[in-house]
Amino acid sequence: MTGYGVLLPYAAIHMKSLGISVEETGAIYSVNGVLSVLIPICTGMIADKLGNFKVLGLLKDNFSNNSF
Repeated sequence: MTGYGVLLPYAAIHMKSLGISVEETGAIYSVNGVLSVLIPICTGMIADKLGNFKVLGLLKDNFSNNSF
């Protein structure tokens, strides 16, 4: 997730240029926040069952970054 926080203010400007309303931008940011909390919990439960922490850690990072 390195550098992702640096891009967030510019993502809002880009969304505005695409014609996305302020309410829709807020909803997108809200969903992103909720997913960034829920995805690690779900992948942690799966990792506990499967025991493959490295692969699931990479999947968690990938899904967390691409949830936007």
